[in-house]
Amino acid sequence: MKLSTQTVLSLGLLGTLLLPTADAPAADNAQRAATSAAPVSASGTDLVFKNWSSPINVPDPVACSVDPKGRVYVASTARRKVADLDIREHAAWIADDVGLRSVEEKAAFLRSALAPGKLRHPRGGLKDHNGDGSIDWKDLTAISERIYQLRDTDGDGVPDKMTVFAEGFNSEVTGIAAGVLYHDGWVYATIAPDLWRFKDTDDDGVADVREILVHGFGLHLNYGGHDMHGLSVGPDGRIYWSIGDKGVNVTSREGRHFFYPNEGCVLRVEPDGSNFEVFAHGLRNVQEPAFDDFGDLLGVDNDADFKGEKERFVYIPEASDAGWRCNYQYMGNRTAWMLERLWEPKWAGQAAYLLPPIENATDGPVGFKKDPGTALGQAQRGMFLLNEFPTGILRGFRTEHDGASFKRSPVEILHKGLMGTGMSWHPDGSLFMTDWAKGYPLDGRGNVFRVDSSAGAETPIRKETHEILSAGFEQRTLADLVKRLAHADQRVRQGAQFELVKRREAGPLLAAARSNATDLLGRIHAIWGYGQMLRKQTADPKNILPLLADINPEIRSQTVRILSEAALTPSQTKALVPLLSDPAPRVRSLAAIAVGRLKVPEAVGPLFALAKSDWEQPVLRHAAITGLAGCATPKQLAAKKNDPSKAARLASVVALRRQASPAIAGFLSDSDPAVVAEAARAIHDGEGIPEALPALAALLTAPAPDEPTMFRAINAGMRLGTKEHAAAILTLALNASAPLKYRAEALGSLLAWKSAPRLDRVDGYARKLQPAPIEEIFAPQLETLLDLTEAGLRQTAVEILVAYSLRAKPEQVAAIIMDSNASELIRAEALRLMAGEQRGAQEWSGALNSALAETSPPLLQQTGLECLLPAEPERAVAICERILKKGSASQKQHAIAQLALAAHPAADAVLSRLGQTLLENKVEPALQFEILEALTDRTQASPTLAEQARNYAASEAGTEHRELQAGGNAKAGLELVQNHLGANCLACHAIGETGSNVGPNLRSIGLQKDPPYLLESLLAPSAKIAPGYGTTLVSLRDGTQLAGTPLQESPETISLQLPDGTQKDIQKSAVATQTPPVSIMPPMLGILKPREIRDTVAWLSSLKWVQKPKTTPPSGK
Repeated sequence: MKLSTQTVLSLGLLGTLLLPTADAPAADNAQRAATSAAPVSASGTDLVFKNWSSPINVPDPVACSVDPKGRVYVASTARRKVADLDIREHAAWIADDVGLRSVEEKAAFLRSALAPGKLRHPRGGLKDHNGDGSIDWKDLTAISERIYQLRDTDGDGVPDKMTVFAEGFNSEVTGIAAGVLYHDGWVYATIAPDLWRFKDTDDDGVADVREILVHGFGLHLNYGGHDMHGLSVGPDGRIYWSIGDKGVNVTSREGRHFFYPNEGCVLRVEPDGSNFEVFAHGLRNVQEPAFDDFGDLLGVDNDADFKGEKERFVYIPEASDAGWRCNYQYMGNRTAWMLERLWEPKWAGQAAYLLPPIENATDGPVGFKKDPGTALGQAQRGMFLLNEFPTGILRGFRTEHDGASFKRSPVEILHKGLMGTGMSWHPDGSLFMTDWAKGYPLDGRGNVFRVDSSAGAETPIRKETHEILSAGFEQRTLADLVKRLAHADQRVRQGAQFELVKRREAGPLLAAARSNATDLLGRIHAIWGYGQMLRKQTADPKNILPLLADINPEIRSQTVRILSEAALTPSQTKALVPLLSDPAPRVRSLAAIAVGRLKVPEAVGPLFALAKSDWEQPVLRHAAITGLAGCATPKQLAAKKNDPSKAARLASVVALRRQASPAIAGFLSDSDPAVVAEAARAIHDGEGIPEALPALAALLTAPAPDEPTMFRAINAGMRLGTKEHAAAILTLALNASAPLKYRAEALGSLLAWKSAPRLDRVDGYARKLQPAPIEEIFAPQLETLLDLTEAGLRQTAVEILVAYSLRAKPEQVAAIIMDSNASELIRAEALRLMAGEQRGAQEWSGALNSALAETSPPLLQQTGLECLLPAEPERAVAICERILKKGSASQKQHAIAQLALAAHPAADAVLSRLGQTLLENKVEPALQFEILEALTDRTQASPTLAEQARNYAASEAGTEHRELQAGGNAKAGLELVQNHLGANCLACHAIGETGSNVGPNLRSIGLQKDPPYLLESLLAPSAKIAPGYGTTLVSLRDGTQLAGTPLQESPETISLQLPDGTQKDIQKSAVATQTPPVSIMPPMLGILKPREIRDTVAWLSSLKWVQKPKTTPPSGK
C-alpha cells in the first residue's frame, strides 16, 4: 500500500508524497458531503463543527470576519502561486528576488523577466492565463482576488446569499487576499502591496467606496502564503496586521519612511490610514497574532523548514526584533539562523539584538484567536485557539504572566480533521473558521465552518453579549457605556471604550480608570480609551499621571504604556523614569519602551541600571535596549566600551546598531568575544553599518576566537574588495596556527572573489560586489598553496589555481595528479587545471595516462575521460567500452554520458547496442536511465537512436518509467530532501528525530516498500493509498452521502474518519457506491526532474531503521 496522509505540505519532496491533486471532483464532493452532514462533537471536547456555508461554495477562503449583524466577509484567493508567484517554482530568480527593495522594483523585474517571448512553456502555476498565446507578465494580471459577503437573509442559521463584495485586485504585483476585518462600518483587507478599506453604503452586499490606506508591502516573490494577514483592532483603537517576510518599504502619509525589506512585521495604523508604524519586525510568518485581555500581542511563527528547527510561540512587544530575515531561507543550514541558534528560546550566549521565542511550537500555525471572555463554553474560557494547516488540528492553551514575559499551559488538542485557515468570532459567541477543504493547491472550493460549544451556546451571558454587540453602542447612555467597560466580554468592553472616545468623554474614562471599585479590566479599558484621546490631544496627560503610582502594577503598566504616545512636557516625561526601577518586571519593561519612544535624556542612567540588573531576562533586555536607543546619544553609548559590566557594553552595542552608528566599531576591541560578536553582527548583517566595515575587516590580522565574528570579518574584507583585504585573507588562510575552519572559510572567500556571489556567503543578503582583480596576490604564495597538506584546504587551493588560471609549474601539478596519497578530489582538480593551461607540457601525457589507468580512483579516471573530449573521441570510446565491461555501476553511468557527449559515429554505435539491450530488457537496471538519456540527447544526430528512444517511451517499461527505479544516488536524494526549495520535505516528514510531524516518519520506509512501489508513490499518488489516508465518497442506499478518510475495511464494514475527526463504521450492505480513495498528493514528475525522482527513490530505499529491543539492566543496576 502507498504511503500518503491527509496532512499536506505545499512543496515537500517527501512532503509532496502528501500533496493534494489540483483537480479532484470526487474528493471535492466527498468533502462537501461530509461537512454538510449533521454536526458531531470532537472527541474529548464539547465543541461541535458544522459547515455553516453549505450548500454555497466559498472559493479558496483564507480569512473571514463577522460583523455585528452576523454577515460574514471572506478573503478568497485565486492568485496564490498562479499569479502571485512562489519563488520555489522560479528558483533561477532567487538572487534577483532577494535583492528587490520596493514594490516598483518588483514590478519592473517581473516585466523584464516575463517579457513576451522569454518563457516558452508553463512553469509551476504560471501559464497563459489570459489566452493571448504568450506566457508573460500580463498573465499575472488576468486573475483577481476577491472579498465575498455571505448573508443569512431568512434567519434560518445558514447563508442563502453570497455576493462579490470587492474585486479588481490583479496588478502584476498583487499578492493574495489573506486578511479581512469588519470594524466600525468599514471592511479592511490586506492584499499586498496595499492595505484597503471598503464601505457598502446601500447595503447591497457590494462595496461602493474603496480606498488604499497604506502602500508598499510585499517586495519579494518569496514563499507563497507569506503575505499580509491577521487583521485585528488593537486595544488602542488602531488597526493591526502582520506580513510575512516579503518585506516592507512604506512612506506614511506623514512622510515617515519604514524600510524592512527582508523581514516579517507587525504593522499598525489609525483606522483612517494615518500614522502608520511598523510595530515589531524580524518575524517570518505570524499569520494571525492576537491580543490578550491586557493588550499584549502574542502569536505563533512558522519555521523555515530547516533540519532540526521548530515553529515558535512568540511575545511581540513594541520595537522587538525576532531575528529572522528572508535571505536566510536560501542558505540551508549554513545560515546564521541555524549556526548561531537564533531560532531557539532563551539560552546562555544568545545573540542580544533579538527577542527569542517563549518556547517552540507545533507545525503549521495559521488561525489564532483569544477567547473574548464569553465565547464557546466554559471549557474554553481564557483559551487561545490555534488552528494548524495542513494537519487540520485545532489546539487550545492558556497563558499567564511570567515576569515581563509569558508562559503557557499544556496545549490541548480540541479537534482534528478540518483544513482550517483564518478564524473570527461571531457576535453570538461561536467561532467561524474558513475551511480550505483539501490542502494547498487552489481548486475553487471551500467552506465556512461554525464551531460552537454544545454546553455554552445557550448561556445567559452569551445571549446578553450577542444582544449588545448586535445593537451596537451608538444609542447607549453614558452610564451604560461606563458600566460596559467592565463587561465579561472583551468585545463589549472595547465597543464601550471606543464609543466613549468618539463622544470625547474624557471625564468618565478618567473616573473609571481611577476608581478602585471598577473591575480591573474595566479600569484598563478606561485607561486605553483615555490613551486614545491623548493621542488625539483631546485629553490632558496630567490627569492620568497619578496612576503611575497606583497600588496595582497592571494599572501602572497600562498607564505608562499610553503615556508613551502622549504629548508630554519635559517635566511630565521625567515622571516615567522612576518606573524603570519598579518592583514589577512588567512595569519596568513597558516603562523602558515608553521612555525610549519619548526620548527622555534623564532615563539613560536608570536604563543602564535596568540592563545590568535584568540582562538575563529577554523581554527586559529588549526593553532596556529600546529605551537606550531612543534616549542615549551615540557618544553616550560609545563611552560605555570600557564599562566593567558586560551587560552595559552589550546593551550599548545593540542600541548603536538600532541607531546605525559607526561608533559601534569601538566595541570590536572588547575583551569579551560575545561583545565583539554582537558588534560584528550589527556592522555586517543586512543593511549593516557600512562605515564600520573596515574596522571589522581589520580583525583578520588577529583571528578572533569567536566563529560568528571571524566569518564576518573575512566576508567584510571580501565586501570591501581591495587587493589589500584579499592579501589579508590569504595570509589568514596560510597561517598554520589559525583554526582550520577559519582558514577554510578564508580560502573559500578567495575562490568566490573572482565571481562574487549575488547572495552573501555569510548572511545571504543580496549585494552587488565589484572586488578588485587579485591574481597577483597569489604569485608569491603559489608554493605555499601547493604545499598545503590539509585535504579540504588543498582541494580549494587547487580550485583557486584553476579559477584564476595561475601559472603553477607543470611538474608541480603533475606531481599532485600522480600522488596516490592525495585525495581523488584534489587529483581531479589538478588534472582539470593542467588540461586548461598545460596540455602542451611534456608532463601532460604522463599525467593523463596515470589518471586513465584502470587502477586510478573512479573520480580521477572519470575526469581523465572527460579530458579526452572533444580532441580524442576514438580513445574515449575505447575506454568507455572497457569501463562498460569492468566498471562499477556509477562508472558505467558516467561512461554512457560521455558516449553521448563524444558526438562520434563510434560512440553512437555503442549507444545503439545499449539501446537495443534497453528495449529487450537485458541491461542492468541501474543503467537504464543513462541509456535513455543518451539516446534522447542524440536524437537530432542519429535517426536510429531517436527511434530507439521513441520505442522505449511507448513500451510498458517506458510508460511506467522503470528506468527511475534503480541507479539513483542516495546521497543526492538526501540533499534534495533536506534542501530542495521545490521539495521542502522536512516541513512535512520526519526522518527519525529530524523534521516535522505533519506527515509520517520515513525512517523505515525502505524496509516496508520496494523501489517500484516507492516510484509509483511519487509518480501516481492515487494508484494505491494506505488505510488512514486519502479521501473517499460513500453513497448509501438511502441517499445519504458520507465522505472521509478510509481507516480500515473488513468483509462487513468500512470505517471512515470524517472531517470533524470522528470515526464512522458503515455496513457494506448499506453502501450503494464508493469512489476510489483520492490522494491529496500531486504527481511529482514536473516538480522534480527525472534524475531527481530516481535519486529520491534511492534515498527512500536506503531508509531501513529498525528499533532495537529494550534490554533489562542487570539486577541492582
